[in-house]
Amino acid sequence: MANHQTSSAVTQQLIPLISDIIAMHKQGRIGEAEAGYREVLQNNPAEPDALHYLGLVCLQTGRTEDGLNWISQSLSAKPDQVAALGNRAMGYMATGKLSQAQQDLENAAKLDPNSVGIKVNLAGLLLRMGKFRDAIHVMELTRELAPESAKIHQVLGTALYGDKRYQEALLSFEKAMQIAPDLGDQESLCSVLSNTSSIFIIQGNMSGAVNILQRILSLDAWYPLAIGDLAAAKMPQCDWNDLDQIKQSVLEGIQAGLNSINPFTLLNLVDDPQYHLACAKRYSQEKFPNTNEPLYKGQHYQHERIKIAYLSADLHDHATAHLMVGMFEKHDRTKFEVYAVSYGVSDQGPVRQRLLAAFEHFIEVNNGETDAEIAQLLHRLEIDIAIDLKGFTHEGRVGIFSYRPAPVQVSYLGYPGTLGVSYMDYVIADRVVIPEDQQCFYTERLAYLPNCYQITDDRRAIADAVPARIALGLPQDAMVYCCFNNPQKITSQVFDIWMTILKAVPGSVLWLFKGSQETDTNLKREAMARGVDQNRLVFAGRVSQADHLARHKCADLFLDTAPYNAHTSASDALWAGLPVLTVPGKSFASRVAASILLALDMPELIAADDDQYAAQAIEYGFNRNKLKLVKEKLKVNIKVKPLFNTELFTRDFEALLASLSPAQ
Repeated sequence: MANHQTSSAVTQQLIPLISDIIAMHKQGRIGEAEAGYREVLQNNPAEPDALHYLGLVCLQTGRTEDGLNWISQSLSAKPDQVAALGNRAMGYMATGKLSQAQQDLENAAKLDPNSVGIKVNLAGLLLRMGKFRDAIHVMELTRELAPESAKIHQVLGTALYGDKRYQEALLSFEKAMQIAPDLGDQESLCSVLSNTSSIFIIQGNMSGAVNILQRILSLDAWYPLAIGDLAAAKMPQCDWNDLDQIKQSVLEGIQAGLNSINPFTLLNLVDDPQYHLACAKRYSQEKFPNTNEPLYKGQHYQHERIKIAYLSADLHDHATAHLMVGMFEKHDRTKFEVYAVSYGVSDQGPVRQRLLAAFEHFIEVNNGETDAEIAQLLHRLEIDIAIDLKGFTHEGRVGIFSYRPAPVQVSYLGYPGTLGVSYMDYVIADRVVIPEDQQCFYTERLAYLPNCYQITDDRRAIADAVPARIALGLPQDAMVYCCFNNPQKITSQVFDIWMTILKAVPGSVLWLFKGSQETDTNLKREAMARGVDQNRLVFAGRVSQADHLARHKCADLFLDTAPYNAHTSASDALWAGLPVLTVPGKSFASRVAASILLALDMPELIAADDDQYAAQAIEYGFNRNKLKLVKEKLKVNIKVKPLFNTELFTRDFEALLASLSPAQ
């Protein structure tokens, strides 16, 4: 009892001293504060405040492990310290121990259920962990405590955005800015504006996105991704005003090591794999860092069959599914056990039904599962080879692979470039799309298929009924050039060439996919500015896949784009018997059509440069017999060359997968 009283007396005597030291600490006199805390602990090693704040000093000065140790000792002595729990959570976050951080913040919230700050921090952590629905729940409860807090509405909107509840997110962002138009600081304002612009782009409101992005750039010229997102909003509208200046700013940002653009957007702007690599590295460092503890640690699995998992958001009525479903059906089940991990739309169309039947295991993970949870699922299943079919394209989840759930991790088909990360082992390609001397531009090892890297499905149905040209708004006898690529692939440079071709071939027309009203209006205006009647542009609406393939027969020649080629649209056209004319560039995305044509043994459709491309298109416009011979050769080659032989491709693909070495 006497010892206890003595200890208590010492503690009481130290309370004013601790208060003075904490005040010194708050004034920024870190070194003096640290010395004071250590002096206190010499007299009373279990003094909770001294332990806590000494730990905080360590966290603030970069000694994270020491900081965590001191704060943990403080909490052992006095478990109900809300501030200590919050500070230890920050330390855990700094070291990537997010689950421990979550536990501390949840405990702090229980101890102080009315603390808005703790709950906002908890929601921010949940956002970082990808637990969007949990963050929504926390913020909805917190909103009841402080309904007029702009910060709460901002964080709630961010969580709703992450959960793809876009309209609700916009309402939350709008409410936040009604309460505090500048949201208290420029970073918060730019963050809300950036998320709003991203939602507008997803919804197709490109004009709205452009206006918001211009506002962001007026506040911060190098706000992450803003200049690149401005390009991403303008390109689908074929709004080329200022695009060259935007492109130059993007490249300056990449050279400066800034996160200026999504790598997928860059593929449409620049044909330079060196820039693609630098951009991918910077973007992935920010979005999908290699900071997670690897799940796979070198253990050897004893499986009778190789377990393959394909991960995608596109396992429905989507171009990727149209290309790959035949291979999924033909996988050799005596050698491979095949899984689908789908985190996208669950439609019930015919392609989806084929996919459901094709896979032995079809796993849907679109109920809010985090990247970490999906990675843990793959690890529990002991997947041998995990294949990412999305990369940096819309809804891609490269972060799953950052947890290293599988011995072999592969990038294939969805993203034509490097992901710039150390945890992706291979990119599957061919020697046309990625020549061997370009290995230096890829963090992945190159895994080559013997023919074209692109899989195709030789069961794709083409509708029997081919519409009359006049029903499609096309001339009956004139030359019909077409390009069914998405509008963002159409650059002003490509359009210049197309208009040169139309002016050279009397009566010819250019048949394009119908975009937004703004897109079509801009293209018509650009045509007239180049001396071409706007009525020589004809726009095709959306129809079913079978009808779309059939209407290709109403065109004479498909004109490819650069620097981002026709990919699925090239194989669609060729499968329907329509020749595709292309010019290969330097990068993966710009060489796909050439790879496809070589796999069909149609090198005569690969031009050496833009001048030859234009001259060849014009020659076919005048010499229809020569074009007819090309079509006849194509008709034969479809049946006998490798491109549309799904069985052959599947066997080649399986042999390649079986040869891949696990991560070291």
